[in-house]
Amino acid sequence: MTKAAKSVYYFGFYLLVVGFGLITFPNDILALMFFEPTSEVWIRIVGVMAVNIGLYYII
Repeated sequence: MTKAAKSVYYFGFYLLVVGFGLITFPNDILALMFFEPTSEVWIRIVGVMAVNIGLYYII
C-alpha cells in the first residue's frame, strides 16, 4: 500500500470515529469545538454523512 493510500485509509477511520461520536454524543463533540449545545437533528445528520464517507474511504 502506498503512503497516499495509507493516508486515505487512516482518514477513513478518523471519519468513522468522529461520525459515530457525532451520532451518539453530539453535544460533547460540539463542546470540544467551543460550540453551544444543541438539540437539533442537523449535527447527527452530519455524523451520518461522516460515517458514510469514512466507509467509502475504507472500502
